[in-house]
This record gives sequence, C-alpha cells and structure tokens, in this order.
Amino acid sequence: MGAVAWRCMARSFPFLTSLSAGEIAPEFAMRTDLQVRNEALLKGRNILLKAGGGVGRRWGTRDLAALTARTRLETYGVGVDDAKIMAFSAGRVEVFDLAGTSEQAITTGVPWGLGDLQTMQVAVEDGRVVVASNSFAPRLLTLSGGTWTIEELSYAAGLNGAMLQPYWRYAPLGVSLTPSGYSGSVSLLTSAAFFTADHVDVRIRYTGIEIEITAVADSTNATGTVIGSLYPTLTVTVASSSGFLVGQEVQGEDTQVLGVVAGVPNGTTVTVQLVDGYGYFDTTEKLIGPTAASAISAVTLSGSPAATTDWDEALISTARGWPGACAIHRNRLILGDFPSAQNVMAASATGDITDFSTRSGLETDAIIERVGR
Repeated sequence: MGAVAWRCMARSFPFLTSLSAGEIAPEFAMRTDLQVRNEALLKGRNILLKAGGGVGRRWGTRDLAALTARTRLETYGVGVDDAKIMAFSAGRVEVFDLAGTSEQAITTGVPWGLGDLQTMQVAVEDGRVVVASNSFAPRLLTLSGGTWTIEELSYAAGLNGAMLQPYWRYAPLGVSLTPSGYSGSVSLLTSAAFFTADHVDVRIRYTGIEIEITAVADSTNATGTVIGSLYPTLTVTVASSSGFLVGQEVQGEDTQVLGVVAGVPNGTTVTVQLVDGYGYFDTTEKLIGPTAASAISAVTLSGSPAATTDWDEALISTARGWPGACAIHRNRLILGDFPSAQNVMAASATGDITDFSTRSGLETDAIIERVGR
C-alpha cells in the first residue's frame, strides 16, 4: 500500500485593532480569545491614544524658560487658554504661561525653603492654590484680576466672631477646663498640665464656645477672651436630686433645654451646664435624665461656669503644628499629616475650602475624623 502524504497549511488570524487598550503585557500576545488582545498593541513608545481610536506621536520636550535654582513645577488650569505653570523655588513662586513667558514672581510672604520643595503638597482649586507643609502654616495663593497674591490660609467667619477652623480634643480624656466667668477676659484652669507658651493667640472651645488665649501663666493656668458668651451654668432646685449623676445629659420636659449634670451639691439641687443654648429651664416642668426625673421649683444662674470635660482646641496652631498634606476633592479642602494628631483627616464643608465647621453632621458639613488605627 502506498504512503499517503498529508499537507498542513498554517492558519492565519487577521486582526484589525483599534489600539484603544494601549500597550499590553507580553503574556497576552497569544491569547486570541480575549477582546483586549484585539484592541491593543504589543509595544507602544512615544505615543498618545486618540479619543476617536488609534494613536498619535507624543510631543517632545520643549525648552520654555531658564530656571536658575532648584525648582518644583506645578500646573494650574486646564487647556491652552487658561493653563499656567507655577515654578516653586526657595522663597519664591513664579507663574509662566505655556509659551514660557514669566507673568508674575512672588517673593514676599513665601515661607518654603529649599528643603521643603519635595515634601510640601500643592492643591489646586479654581482661582486658588493651597500649599501645605509641616514646616509652615498653610498658604493660600489667590488669583484675582489677573494677579496672584499669597497669604496664610484663614478660615470663614462664624456667628458672633467665631472662627470656622478645625478643632480637636488634644487634652487627655477626663481633664477638665474651668473658666472664671461667662464673657470678656476670664481666667482658665485645667485639672492637669495642658498650656504651653505657644498657646497664646490659639483658640479653645468650652462646650462649643470659643475662647482666645491671651496669656499663659503655667501649665494649668491661662487667661483668655471669650468670643461672645459662654453657655450658662444653672443651679436647679428640684423636689429630689436622687438619681441624677454627674456627666449625664438632662433636659427640660417641656422646654427641651439641654444640659449636662456638672454637680449634685445636696438632696434638692442639681448643677447643670447648658450645652446648646441660653434659655433656662421652666419652674413648671420636670428635669428629665436617664436615671431620674424631678419637678423643678427654682432656676438661678451660677456665679461662674462649671468645670467641664467638654472642651477642645484648634487642630492647627503653633502649639500643635501644621498639616503636611492637602488635596481638593469634590469642592472640599482636605488636610492631613498633623504632627500632634496622627491619622486625623479634616475636610472642609462642600463648596468652601475655608469652612471647617462640622455643625450637625450633614453631608455638606465639614468632616474631622481619625481614620485607620
């Protein structure tokens, strides 16, 4: 029987690729069953993907301007019409257009040095640029009328002179603060060491009301100016104080006035520190708490505010250091890398990078939280 000859012909697989997937790893080259194989190229150098498909040659480097010192470049704006190049160098920031022409140089009020250029962070918002570093207070570059200015980042103004800056509880839990009065210049006493010389001009909050420190005598004694007026501490006479405990939240049965029990001096008296307003309890209602309720017969203002553990201080200050990280996301300014508050993130209210008031915790309010461990 004669031999039978078999002829095998190579099969070909023609592909017409869109190149929309860009370059792929070599191990995908033989995977003809994958769609990405049909949309990619094995090697692509110096190319840009086009929105309509295919590729084009990537532009090369163009010499725009000579820089005489070590410089960090950041881009501001989008597109050829409003994009700028910001050149940060020691004690200087210079703004160039895309043709390399210098439009403005700022040297006054520029805090960063040579060693800060690679560690500081820059966040860009329309018309504003934030620069953050652990070496200096955050700076805000603002564009107005075609001219850039630089200043220390300030915060939006709240009611009655309040400052909508971020606050944080730095004092250990259990440490109390006692002001000597409700308004004006007051003495401040803490139950444990807290104050340093760097606290001068820093604001603290007593049950949410700000006090600006004007002098520090020692670690537990300071002087400050109340911004507005502190919430009242009330001496409430009740039928029986039995069952009311220090630290409990209480409220008026009818008025819904809120407070915290600051003391139980005797069998018919409860000292209440109000926490959310200036209205008094009514003598025709009951004082209601988690473990007691009693009819109120008299309410008087205590001569001085009670000691409270409900207090905090500015998150960012000379006493606590400066944030080393910043970003802008969904119209919020996000600050992080706080030297004295590890893993804390502060995000401004939506639409205002200077408003860090957490208010009632709505989605649009500021967020100040510890993240991670």
